[in-house]
Amino acid sequence: MESLSPRVTLATSGVRIFICGAHSTGKTTLFKSILGNELVLERNGILHGQPEIAREVIRRMGLRRDQFVNYDQHPRTFEFVQHEISREQNRIEAANDLRQINVLYDRGIDPVVYSWLYLGEKAKNRLLEEGFLQESIQRYRQSIVFVMAPSRICVVDDGFRMLPSMDDLIKYTSLMKHLLEELYIPFYLVEDMDQQLRTEFVLNVIKPKLHSQHDKPTDNYKQKT
Repeated sequence: MESLSPRVTLATSGVRIFICGAHSTGKTTLFKSILGNELVLERNGILHGQPEIAREVIRRMGLRRDQFVNYDQHPRTFEFVQHEISREQNRIEAANDLRQINVLYDRGIDPVVYSWLYLGEKAKNRLLEEGFLQESIQRYRQSIVFVMAPSRICVVDDGFRMLPSMDDLIKYTSLMKHLLEELYIPFYLVEDMDQQLRTEFVLNVIKPKLHSQHDKPTDNYKQKT
């Protein structure tokens, strides 16, 4: 997994920020809160938002909910969905790199963790071997990555994603941290349950980076390596 593609032009990209984590952990709520903050307002052009792409990919594939939610009944379809989401994620990341803009992403390497959690390590490794995923890994190593810790207060059935189970969410988070460490991708763990505190935590990390993408992460926050 170390033979990464040279096509990723990291030096010319803007700041990349990824909010990762299991479903029903408040990623999208935090995503919107960050973009709405007066210091990084999206309309000011300081930080651009890239919403979650999974729903659009699944819609284009024409799948019913049961085909991608019931992984035990449709394992090949579930794996293919994660594959296609990762492919599209890489395509969008590459396009944004060329635009040289600062981007906040709602999701990142998450499809790999879903493959690992529900289909096992072989499925995870198959996805990691894909060239487009290798390109994304190289980006993530030079990006700001946040991992959302699960909480019961965020657990809801939105009628689209898999029905959340706290056991699954906890295991997902453990696998996510293990994967990032395995791939040498630094990350910040967002453990506060209060939305304002979550927002302040992320803002304190990213504001210096928005002025200089070459700064090292602030020492005031725990970064997992």
